[in-house]
Amino acid sequence: MWRIYSSIVYEHDLAYVALAAAVCVLSSFTAAGIAQRALGAERLQRLAWLAVGGLVTGAGIWTTHFTAMLGFAREAGLHFDPLAAALSLTLCTLFSTLGWVTGFAQQDRLRGVAAGVLIGAGLGFAHFFDMTALRFAGHLSFDIDLTITSLVGGMSITALAGPLLQRFPHAALAWPTACALVLGTLFLHFVAISGVNLGSTAGAPAAEGLELAEISSGVIAGCLTLIAAALGLAFHGHRVAKLTAADRKELAATVQALRASEADHRAFIDLNPQIQWLADAHG
Repeated sequence: MWRIYSSIVYEHDLAYVALAAAVCVLSSFTAAGIAQRALGAERLQRLAWLAVGGLVTGAGIWTTHFTAMLGFAREAGLHFDPLAAALSLTLCTLFSTLGWVTGFAQQDRLRGVAAGVLIGAGLGFAHFFDMTALRFAGHLSFDIDLTITSLVGGMSITALAGPLLQRFPHAALAWPTACALVLGTLFLHFVAISGVNLGSTAGAPAAEGLELAEISSGVIAGCLTLIAAALGLAFHGHRVAKLTAADRKELAATVQALRASEADHRAFIDLNPQIQWLADAHG
């Protein structure tokens, strides 16, 4: 525990840690809300909502990791390989989308577990592929115990996201699912990063690739824009769904009232021995 604490407090810029946590919370609640919206949609609309949820989940996980990395060991002059980083983002988004679609395209309890597991796999890919994308004038090593702990813990927590959405489908903001995504993502990243050791190598060549700080603003702004757009789409979808549900309820009440009126009229005719005639004032 001390190693994890010291890594966060002494090896990170806490402003970036706070920003990473905020990105994680925003993206997780947005993704969970979109997945919750998908549960009440028809087949094709459900798949579309789940795909959007997967995109937001993957982008949120990757942006959380990237933002936290900006504040890690700033004195080391870290660079990264853009192709490896792009592969990390692609795999994370792919597994997250596959998870939501697999879990909730059809209603099945075991599928919910599969959704969480696949999203957890995307989380693991995002972290460790990004770590292989790092470039600096030295060598990188990992503490195997902390690495295993981060993978098992983070993926296990994230795996609860699917079952929790099945168990609490109407929870406000889908908060149980969102909390599982937040805790799993932050646990895996900060436990794993606490096991990373940056060693200097005499005569090592200068780091290649892009410097993290050079494109940090653009990357974070782009991902946050995507998440904000998805959040707006989710709120609009919820509003439309709420209005549609109200219209359906009103229509059902009207139909019920018409049926009751018809039944009363039939009973009046059946019980009255005289045939009822309706005529105007002129007969």
